[in-house]
Amino acid sequence: MQFVLKPVNHRFKGGEFASQDYFDHQGNLLVGKGQVVTPSLASYFNRQPVNSLYYEWPDAANPITEHPDSSILINYPRISPWLSRIFLEMDLFKPQLMLKAISFIDTLLEHLFVHPGISSDFKLLYTSDSVTYRHSINVAFLSFMIGKEFNYKGEKLRRLVFGALLHDIGKLNLPDKILNKPEALTLEEFKIIQSHPTLGVQRTTGLILPESVISTILQHHERWNGTGYPQGLANHEISPSAQIVAVADVYEALITDRPYHAGLPPYHAIEILLKGSETHFSPEVIETFLHTIQFYPADSLVTLNSGETGIVLHYSYPNLTRPRIRIIMDAGGIPVEREWIVDLLQDNSRYILSVKYNRAG
Repeated sequence: MQFVLKPVNHRFKGGEFASQDYFDHQGNLLVGKGQVVTPSLASYFNRQPVNSLYYEWPDAANPITEHPDSSILINYPRISPWLSRIFLEMDLFKPQLMLKAISFIDTLLEHLFVHPGISSDFKLLYTSDSVTYRHSINVAFLSFMIGKEFNYKGEKLRRLVFGALLHDIGKLNLPDKILNKPEALTLEEFKIIQSHPTLGVQRTTGLILPESVISTILQHHERWNGTGYPQGLANHEISPSAQIVAVADVYEALITDRPYHAGLPPYHAIEILLKGSETHFSPEVIETFLHTIQFYPADSLVTLNSGETGIVLHYSYPNLTRPRIRIIMDAGGIPVEREWIVDLLQDNSRYILSVKYNRAG
């Protein structure tokens, strides 16, 4: 995988949210995705070239050995248009495991689309609510990754991913104007949204689904401390599959652009999940999820909130988002005369804003 900066053709307006990370010509982060572009920044950006980071896949005879790129995804037509590019572009997961997940889910989707009873609802989701459909595909992908780390196999893994694909099927009963409302929901609208797990179980009544699939649909918004819905279950009252899908569901929602917010960088989303361990999420599931992710591999090039650029030297579990970094450029993009080490675990004033993987192919 190679990374290149390309000029952005965009007229900035003060107060808008950045739709992506924007860099200067030296690769220094100017404003992060989801941050507010102030009027002064907008004026500055409109007077000079602003760049965005693009990922380019090298033209190789057999790229499948390195990355599951777009040419490979053609072989999986039921998942390829919907899978988040973040999973492919940021090397979050081991390539061969990703290919297994993609193949597994594509095959399961093929069965869903011919399954009597389920096929009509899933096809309706596909045609009427692309946002929820895409979300369901990506949650299934993440659930597969977590399930494999738990050593789920065969039918147990299949039922986990099956439940993940159907977890939001109850949203078919909700008004589109509420589902995709760009502003904050009213209390009454939020109560309507909270009904979708129960509606999902009602829609699948009579289909003789496995109990673990039904519990996933019903319980994926339950929380570890009992503050979730619809039943207020806590700890191990929540089914194992629902515990997994709950983490996958929130993580995918955090990193994905929605009408009401811009997606967060994956490493920022992980920080949020970590804070929710033992309160909102099963600590065991969070720990297992972290073990599936390969954040900031050695030699990754990162930009800090201070504007400094450095190279990742080392990170360790569970502090995946706080590695040790060798600083090579100052905040002005000028190479430092003497490199030094910053340990983000010890230095709370600094944090990573963006990452580029220092790889050739």
